[in-house]
Amino acid sequence: MTEGQTYETTTVEGTIENAFGRKLDKPLNYKGEYRKLLSFDAIPDNERLSEKDILGVVNEARKANARQKAMAESLEDAGIKKPVVGPSAEGLIEAARVMVKTLVATGKSESDAIQLAETMLGVKL
Repeated sequence: MTEGQTYETTTVEGTIENAFGRKLDKPLNYKGEYRKLLSFDAIPDNERLSEKDILGVVNEARKANARQKAMAESLEDAGIKKPVVGPSAEGLIEAARVMVKTLVATGKSESDAIQLAETMLGVKL
């Protein structure tokens, strides 16, 4: 940011895969620009939030937080737990093999590398 600069041009881009409740035949890319303000003082008067607007933002954030907490408690009370997604046993073994190769390449003995990989990943090679 240079001295006195109040904004920087920023790019926003992405891909649209669904529109109006249906999947598009072919994804569409979009790209646009906006002026990202760099200081509070750079906000034009006609874009500043009123006290009522600020109150609304704060209350919506509090409502969303309370909703998430209540949902988590209800799920927990019902015994419903979030599924744990982790690496498969095969994936861990492959990772251990790669780790052994890497450690050997950096000068460790193969037996030390195997022992370290097994210990770190909890697998048996």
